[in-house]
Amino acid sequence: ERNALLTHTQRLHVQLDELESSLQQAQTAQAASEAEAREQRAVTEQQRQLALMHQTMVWGHESELDALHTAHESAATQLQVARKTLKEQEETIAALERENEEERRRHQK
Repeated sequence: ERNALLTHTQRLHVQLDELESSLQQAQTAQAASEAEAREQRAVTEQQRQLALMHQTMVWGHESELDALHTAHESAATQLQVARKTLKEQEETIAALERENEEERRRHQK
């Protein structure tokens, strides 16, 4: 009976060693998994930051394009007004030249 008890105790020690080994492997795997998860979160955060920077740059370019478009429209309007004013001035000059020519003819007679 003593031998049976001794054998049973030895088996329990072997099982305990196996359980401790399994526990250590599980803890090592868990630590590796947690490290991988932290790394993945860091990569995800970095990708999020890059996406945010990219979007900010896109918004900046869109804003610049809008400003350029507005400036172009304004310049086109100013050019149109300047052309109209020039045409009116040319017409006024031509009318004054005609009047001067008529006035000169009258004085020559």
